[in-house]
Amino acid sequence: PRNPTQVDALMRRSSSSTSLAVPSLSRLVVPFLLLFVLAAPANAMEKCDSPLKVLVTGASGYLGQFLLDAVLAENASPAGRRPLDVAGTYSTRPKGIPEGIRALKMDLADAKSVEESLSSFAPDVVINLAAMSAPLACEKNKDEAAAINVPSALLSSMLKTCPDALLIHVSTDQIFDGDTPVYSEGHTPAPVNQYGATKLRFEQEVRNAWANHLILRSSLIYGAPPPRECARAGSFLQFLDGALGDPAKDAAPLDLFADEVRCPVFVEDVVALLLAAARGGGSALGGGAQTLHMGGPERMSRVDMAKGVCSHRGYPEGRIKHSSRAALDLGFTSPLDISMDSSLLDSQPWAIAALPQGRTTWAAALHKVLV
Repeated sequence: PRNPTQVDALMRRSSSSTSLAVPSLSRLVVPFLLLFVLAAPANAMEKCDSPLKVLVTGASGYLGQFLLDAVLAENASPAGRRPLDVAGTYSTRPKGIPEGIRALKMDLADAKSVEESLSSFAPDVVINLAAMSAPLACEKNKDEAAAINVPSALLSSMLKTCPDALLIHVSTDQIFDGDTPVYSEGHTPAPVNQYGATKLRFEQEVRNAWANHLILRSSLIYGAPPPRECARAGSFLQFLDGALGDPAKDAAPLDLFADEVRCPVFVEDVVALLLAAARGGGSALGGGAQTLHMGGPERMSRVDMAKGVCSHRGYPEGRIKHSSRAALDLGFTSPLDISMDSSLLDSQPWAIAALPQGRTTWAAALHKVLV
């Protein structure tokens, strides 16, 4: 019952059915029912209006900066959405966190640092973006790569401080070997480098230790330059635009791999999906445990991406020189074709709501970014 008339009827029915047999019971039960009925809507409204607390690790990085800016934009124009109370962690670049977002210095390799950050904020959702993602750096600094990419302290600290939180972990397509594309979620991972191996290890730890989780395997993320100080000056898109648009007449051709194939994904799509998953919570994930591929809609080599930039900008394609990744030794092994099938992601109701027009193509993203 949700109105006074229904409450009165409930009281009359309860009184008439119990007064002859057990009059004292009615005096106890009816007031209790009345209190419960009147209080329930207020409690539900309070929960709906209270901010959703989201902790973003690695928030000062490329993806994290766009995610935090999207949070601020949503909170400024909520449009009936539940407000977000977001904290972002950083390791060495506090300026990557914008005003209006709580900045927390956190060392993922230090269990005490992680637990202090989590206990001070008590999140409902944790989005783990922190990573050492440069394959060569991971090969040269294996211990550091393991400490950052396999943050076991994050799971143990969450168990102590926020055991019911949803954990959203962004993983990578580099958990695959590149021999049998196109990869679906059912393919068996077989990483060929340290970066992929560490990301896969944490995927396994998450599945074993945290029931309420979503793992999103991302491909190469690209988009506009980062809005603030960042370890990355830009994405691969900015590199292509700068190199191919070099006005020097004697500029050397740009060597690009024709045999390294991925499904590059637009950063704005990734942000929209992360926010939708966070807002939906475990109920949006069909049981609270899922692994999904999050690539772009196209299989593209580095050469294909460069041709798209040339077409959009009017640069001569003669500036592109085809080369082979397989023929080069860059100090680490790299899978050649790790293109992914992301159709399972496309079928999720929360993902459809986040991207009603579908994932953004390379050409459409260029029109948004290269203006």
